[in-house]
Amino acid sequence: MTTANNISPAKVCAQILVNADIGLLPGVPGQILPVTQIPGNVQTPVYTLKMPDAPDQVVCLYDTAGKYNGRLMRGQTTTHPGVSVIVRAPNGDGYKELCIPITDAFDNFFYSQVTVDEIPYGVHSVYRIGDIISLGEETGKRRQLWSINYRMCFIGF
Repeated sequence: MTTANNISPAKVCAQILVNADIGLLPGVPGQILPVTQIPGNVQTPVYTLKMPDAPDQVVCLYDTAGKYNGRLMRGQTTTHPGVSVIVRAPNGDGYKELCIPITDAFDNFFYSQVTVDEIPYGVHSVYRIGDIISLGEETGKRRQLWSINYRMCFIGF
């Protein structure tokens, strides 16, 4: 799913997490950002649309079904796209070390301009549509997984 200016909502939300010092975007040359240090000096990579098998501790955001909000008085229709955040950690500590800071970052987010690939987007809100859900242990890997689902409201400039 892509929306304003054909951008993935997951990419916009990933940039919000990076801006909030939750993690870093892997493979971005010259990225100099303050990054929250998770115990063990691990910098948590934030991926979009595809979660790699390594490292053990990672955050990945996916585009999911949004909510159609109908037509405005001037004829425009609005949709709030969905974003699913999947958190993987080597143990149960990932809940308090990653899930809680992610929910805090989005729950406390208010209108701001977020730049992705040098294009600014006005993000009105990123709102949670449920609790943090434990997905249990990853089969054969002994890593823990959690899911947090959101919808967002944003525009391209």
